[in-house]
Amino acid sequence: MNKQNSLAGQTATTDDVYLPHSHDEFDKGTFSVDFMHYIRVFFKWWWIIFLAIAASLAIAVILTNRTTPIYKSTAVIEIKQKEADILGVSGVEKIVANDQYMVTQLALLRSSSLAKRVVEALNLYSDPQFANQQLPLQQRIEQAVLTLKGNTKISSVGRSRLISISFDDARPAIAAKVPNSLAENFISYNLERRYNATSYAREFVEERLITTKAILEKTERELAQYAENKEILDLSSGRSEGVDSNVDTLLGASLFALNDEYTKAQSRSIELGLKNRQMQSDQITGEVFNSEVLIELRSEKRTLEAEYQEKLETMKPDFPNMRELAAKISVLDEQMLLETENIKQSMKSRYEEAVFLEKSIARRLEELKASIRSQRNDSIQYNILLREVDINRTQYEGLLQRLKEITVADGIGPNLISIVDRAEVPKRPFKPNMLMALLFGFTIGGALSTALVLAIDLLDDKVKNPQDITSKLGLPALGVVPVIAGKLTGMEALQDSKSSLSEAYASLRTNLIPAFPPGKPIALQITSTRGSEGKSLSVYALAKSFADLNMRTIIIDADMRKPTFSKGRGSSIGLSGLLTSLNRVNDNIVPTKVENLFLLPCGEKPQNPPSLLSGPRFKEIIDEAKGLFDVVIVDSPPVLGLA
Repeated sequence: MNKQNSLAGQTATTDDVYLPHSHDEFDKGTFSVDFMHYIRVFFKWWWIIFLAIAASLAIAVILTNRTTPIYKSTAVIEIKQKEADILGVSGVEKIVANDQYMVTQLALLRSSSLAKRVVEALNLYSDPQFANQQLPLQQRIEQAVLTLKGNTKISSVGRSRLISISFDDARPAIAAKVPNSLAENFISYNLERRYNATSYAREFVEERLITTKAILEKTERELAQYAENKEILDLSSGRSEGVDSNVDTLLGASLFALNDEYTKAQSRSIELGLKNRQMQSDQITGEVFNSEVLIELRSEKRTLEAEYQEKLETMKPDFPNMRELAAKISVLDEQMLLETENIKQSMKSRYEEAVFLEKSIARRLEELKASIRSQRNDSIQYNILLREVDINRTQYEGLLQRLKEITVADGIGPNLISIVDRAEVPKRPFKPNMLMALLFGFTIGGALSTALVLAIDLLDDKVKNPQDITSKLGLPALGVVPVIAGKLTGMEALQDSKSSLSEAYASLRTNLIPAFPPGKPIALQITSTRGSEGKSLSVYALAKSFADLNMRTIIIDADMRKPTFSKGRGSSIGLSGLLTSLNRVNDNIVPTKVENLFLLPCGEKPQNPPSLLSGPRFKEIIDEAKGLFDVVIVDSPPVLGLA
């Protein structure tokens, strides 16, 4: 087909004419379901659905009536959320009914050991329904355990602390006995496990207590002997703080106090040293300036100097009074100089004393540090021994306390498991359930019949209506040609322009014109699935419809095996002649009785039509025809059964 200019018509009841589109909606991934189509399919094949459902219901009834009735009974136990009076030491668990404990109890209820206890308690290994009586005893017990576990269902009731124990059996009495026995044996089994655990714990604690006591006594003797050898005085009452704490509290306080004194002495010596250097360099310091003796001497000197200057105005320096005043001033200078030297010497002595005190404190400080280091070195091993004694004492006291508690508890404590509901002998069978069987049969029959009907619809690829063209071929339907009524032939019906056949092809022509670019020639190739489906009639009817619009139209008969449009020999070499020569199309066109309608007949039937039509010459003929006519319609062979 020539892509979007292709045309087809088919079916025995109607001629559906359509153009293939570009499949854009499929390329874009859109998909729609035609529910009405499936409803029509189900209504069409309703008898298959009815028969399948009826057969399924009948089979369900037969199988239900032939099935042995099975009875089911259930016992319910409770796991209380309460701690037991058993202490967590050496194999004795601290039991709390948390989620993990509940999971553990479910696993224990499903255990083979508990099932074996029930089998032996109820003598189920002697029941032919549970074990083959020809087998040895041990094998019968194992087989009965497997049978019991296979027919038992144990599960928690919702999110509660209740556990249901159900058992299925053909005998109502056995169906009730087994859950009750499971619950009772589970309680006994749980108590035995806990008693064995506490007995083991008591024996274990007693053995550990004897060993720990001997170790404690040995380490205490070693500690006392070491303290005596090293002359260590422990004021910590033998507890784990050890002699390091004594060092920190006794020598540490002395060290801090002495260090503070050393800091003050060092600051004092620095201060006095600075003042001493200033005095030795004849600098005036605070001690010299603020000395009371010097202040008094300086005051007396200023008074005498003022008196000397006053008398100097009237007396000469050699005057006796004047020499006496000068001598007094000189004596004062000597006294001031002597006092200054005394202050310097006092400052030097104070400085030397401060330096001596600083060095003495430093020596004492180093001696104290050495004493602390020595005592701490000696205390390392002492503290190691002391900690070992404390560890052994703590372990001994803990074991002693545990032994007392276990002895008081007597190895059991309160029980967390109790029976809430005992299993009763059922009055009606649990299965088979006729209602559920019918519902299951109805569901299976409906599903199978639906699948069968959908498979039939899927395998049925016939095009029966215009909707099938779009749904099955992905092509838009351009028109529908009705079946010719009465005894009229197609050609006779086309002679009447008002007939339904003529109107259908006129409508098809109207739908085809917008599919082509304006001003460009229209080229159509028309085919069908098989012969005798009205293909050639559609070719003629479409061509005549275009010709009636004054559009120059040509029909090219390309069905070379069974041509429909023929002309007398010699009037045209036909399509086959043009394909094997270079003659022009215009020279081999045959006019028809219809105005503006022309024909290019098939010509001589070739030996191999597919090879001629697939060559490049056929395209040249079509292009030449499109240049001469407004509409080119090619009558092609059917697509099925032929090349």
